[in-house]
Amino acid sequence: MTEYRIDELAAAAETSVRNVRVYQERGLLAPPRRVGRTGVYTEAHLARLRLIRQMLGRGYTFATIHELIQAAGSGQELAHFLDLDQVLSAPWSDDESKHYDRSSLEALVGPLTPDQLERFHRLGLVETDGDVYHVRSQRLLDVGAKLAAAGVPLSEVMDLAEMLTAVANGVANQFFKLFYRTVASEGRSESDITESMLVMRPLAREALDAAFSLALTNESERLLERRAKQARSGVRPTLDDGTPGADDGATLTTPA
Repeated sequence: MTEYRIDELAAAAETSVRNVRVYQERGLLAPPRRVGRTGVYTEAHLARLRLIRQMLGRGYTFATIHELIQAAGSGQELAHFLDLDQVLSAPWSDDESKHYDRSSLEALVGPLTPDQLERFHRLGLVETDGDVYHVRSQRLLDVGAKLAAAGVPLSEVMDLAEMLTAVANGVANQFFKLFYRTVASEGRSESDITESMLVMRPLAREALDAAFSLALTNESERLLERRAKQARSGVRPTLDDGTPGADDGATLTTPA
């Protein structure tokens, strides 16, 4: 990776040393690595510096650029978010897809029947191209493989994946309905909509994570209460009465 002193960085970005220092002071550009008394910058600094200049040229203020950089804190380059189409098409997580052959896939999750492979396809988790299996979410596959290794039957792992996919699809649908109804309202400029969508992206995932964490806490508390009742009644506490919270009569629904 190419390294630069501050004057070399400024020259490469076609700006001044003074501007580089201003961008650092405003929190737009990360400080350099120190080697003795010399600050050393990298290609990442150069890419960010060019991006800042591009955004300033499009009329963004320092404050707005700072907010966008903070909102894009998933490690992806902010340049991906300058246009609405790029905002929508940018990855929503650091998850990755991966290709497997049949033997390496089964080494992770166990033997797969034709019906199970077809179910993976219907869920949109696996796509097949000849003898190659394209797994769209390595994280989901890893979770499923660990559950199977812990003794959960693969059929029930797939039941869980199907339920989670349905719930996630419903939440995503509601998120975009909210976006269409409010942020993307008629009369707003596309640049305003783009900036709002950039801010909403991390909030969507944060809200879902917080809601699921709260739900897990609630279910854990219900289980503990039930076991406490059993103990007070002189009955040995068990887990044989099904899923925590099942006796509440709750049913799973997904947003329309």
